[in-house]
Amino acid sequence: NESTPQIISYDAVGNILVEHQVNLNSTGYPISLDMSADGENLMVSYLSTKNGTLKSMVAFYNFGKEGQEKTDNLIYTEDFDQTVVPDVFYMDASTSVAVGDKSFVIYEGTKSVKKKTEVKLNQEIRSEFHSERYIGFILTNKDKSGYEVQLYDKTGKQIINREITGEYSHVKIAGDEIIMFDRTKGCIISDTGIQRFKGDWGIEAQEVIPAAGIHRYLIAGEDELRLVYLTN
Repeated sequence: NESTPQIISYDAVGNILVEHQVNLNSTGYPISLDMSADGENLMVSYLSTKNGTLKSMVAFYNFGKEGQEKTDNLIYTEDFDQTVVPDVFYMDASTSVAVGDKSFVIYEGTKSVKKKTEVKLNQEIRSEFHSERYIGFILTNKDKSGYEVQLYDKTGKQIINREITGEYSHVKIAGDEIIMFDRTKGCIISDTGIQRFKGDWGIEAQEVIPAAGIHRYLIAGEDELRLVYLTN
């Protein structure tokens, strides 16, 4: 909206549901947002600077009855000093997560929101990934070279913490597997910490997708789709 940002929500046929004018002086600039599956709740991460200090704010908006009773449909906010919150997302209908550069926070609720838990991360985050069940991170190893994969459930409990070698530009979780790849190199780790594969696909991967069957994957290249079987 000219010099100031505006957040607009649409329904499935393109009708505008909500137009929210962002006030840069009071909230900052929106850098990440996610909407709940039912379309009634919006989570936004704002970034601002004051006196040379970074500050983030995570805000929750409700477009149902509860939010209509609040100014700008705003039902909950939390401030994070000297922190950037580059990603926010809903894991399910009532569980949402804000990922900062030093920790991640799990929230509960839609009609009203409360902070459930905060997990501190004492290592540099290289990448973050998530699914409906898990929140995962690739972290720089503190005491030696290489990286660590850490996986958490939606309560904030750590599921695995495993060292890995190599760098991967793409990381995602599909079902019970963490899939990492970069060009022809790939690595697959289960949600129990078992490394199922580490090596060369034989094709420069644009995407890796689990296929029907056990240990079968579709590797999508630039002009080729290859079915790969993992064997012991």
